[in-house]
Amino acid sequence: MSISDSTIKLAVITPVGRESLTIKDFVLDVQSKLKFGEIHYLVTDDFTDFETKMIISEMELSNQFNIMWIDMQVSAGIASVYLEGYKQALKGEFTHFMEIDAGYSHDPAQIESFREAAVKYEIVLGSRFISKGALRTTLGRKILSAGGSFITKIFLGLPELDLTSGYQLFSRKALIKILETEIVSRGPFFQTEMKCYGLKSNFSYTEIPITYSNPSRKITYSDVAESLLVLMRLAFK
Repeated sequence: MSISDSTIKLAVITPVGRESLTIKDFVLDVQSKLKFGEIHYLVTDDFTDFETKMIISEMELSNQFNIMWIDMQVSAGIASVYLEGYKQALKGEFTHFMEIDAGYSHDPAQIESFREAAVKYEIVLGSRFISKGALRTTLGRKILSAGGSFITKIFLGLPELDLTSGYQLFSRKALIKILETEIVSRGPFFQTEMKCYGLKSNFSYTEIPITYSNPSRKITYSDVAESLLVLMRLAFK
């Protein structure tokens, strides 16, 4: 599929936790990369602190920010927060859908690179491991990310990709197809699930280098355990 940049209409989905110190600047940085009619969806839940919600509320009421606030209040894990954002964004007339983490673990400046790649590819995956990509975090998190990608590749027979990154973009057609399959994981492994369903559906894809910095949300032992269980389920499905 080949389209022109002018036909791309992007929706950006961001789950928001405890980001009161950075959320306003982060939203402004994302907004600077969006075009007319494109919207930044901010999704909050019971993990989000009150102060962050108040800042988002003020931004929404000011009419100076092109945002849509979705407050789930109570969620069933981080996956449900992302997925609710995708489902709400699909109600709009957007052609492409991107997820980016708050707290600057992902760099908003790289949104333009995703947009450029989306002209030729239906799935654009951010990679921390290819040339010019960067993973700026603890050694333990580096091992977890690289090891998770490697194990997933082996068990699911997927290409050599960064399969655990959460900075990614899907065309409308690809996202609808992916969401037709039940997302089992409630934790961060759901992003790998989405990649798996998209790649196995033979959508065109590419990787682009991204810079990933220390995340605001830590990966717990229960997250790792659930990821392994879901991986086994997918491997023997």
